[in-house]
Amino acid sequence: MSSPIPGARYKDPYLIKQGQPKGKLYRTKRAIIRFEQVDAELQANIRELKAENAKLKEKLIRLRKRAAETDEIEDQYEQLSQVIMESRMTELSSFK
Repeated sequence: MSSPIPGARYKDPYLIKQGQPKGKLYRTKRAIIRFEQVDAELQANIRELKAENAKLKEKLIRLRKRAAETDEIEDQYEQLSQVIMESRMTELSSFK
């Protein structure tokens, strides 16, 4: 159900008091109100995206830390496997 007063849906006192459209000034005021509403919605969206971005940055930091720990563990595993292989080779050569 639309309002009989143009601009009333914007809840702007100026437009509600104006009643019917009154030329260029009315259209300009109405456009300003629409742009302000769009701007407010976009600002809210920006705040939400910034909060999400901060969370994702924290998650990325944690993942990088885990990746570094995993790399360290893999390096240790490689060193241990080299030591084991070398010790097996020495054992095999001692049996000959």
